[in-house]
Amino acid sequence: MDRQTLAQEITQYLTEQGAVRVGFADLHGVTGASLPYGITALVALPREIVGPLVDQPHRAYYDAYQAINVRLDAMAEGCAALLRTHGYQATANTEEHLPTGAEDRSPLPHKAVACRAGLGWIGKNNLLTTPDFGGAVRLCTVVTDAPLPTAEPILSSRCAAAECAWMPVPPPLCTAPCGTRDWTGTICSTTCCANAPPTAGSIALHGLINLISCAAMLFSSFAENLVRSLG
Repeated sequence: MDRQTLAQEITQYLTEQGAVRVGFADLHGVTGASLPYGITALVALPREIVGPLVDQPHRAYYDAYQAINVRLDAMAEGCAALLRTHGYQATANTEEHLPTGAEDRSPLPHKAVACRAGLGWIGKNNLLTTPDFGGAVRLCTVVTDAPLPTAEPILSSRCAAAECAWMPVPPPLCTAPCGTRDWTGTICSTTCCANAPPTAGSIALHGLINLISCAAMLFSSFAENLVRSLG
């Protein structure tokens, strides 16, 4: 099977499993990559779940996040299995196969592979930002030795300089290409952040982080998980 046909088969499989975008990356020389090629699949977070977020995640977001994580692991495992049926090495970059270590850091982050697959760039909030869905996506990754056709990598941010999102004076707008979607997945007619002016409680707008709200969100999430674990 030639590389284009194999890429089409992989894309079709992942799309049928719910991926909204699929990309192929050249990982030669990339730290943490155990095999020379990477596959990234994006699943969009439901707009009705992400849109209402202001200060912290709500229960519907938490439930959707967990359900999508389970689906992503299954997608990655299925994709790796498909590649192995064609005689290639392939590993799904899930927690089962990719221990994160004592610092809970992956040696090959999903977003790093996604950028090299041309699917987006790292925004000022340190998350993957995509042209069509903003940051409202979840990712899975497969590494393989299958010589897939790879995309032109995006190795620098396409967001412009701006002030902190929680400053009282609105910062300059991001100058990402017209048509880029903001972090909630809402498309803008002029710039990627034009329809999302900063507010005091925002976690991330204009590709930035409100550190106070972010810390509050993390504490809230930790407290919720602790309550769940204690029953």
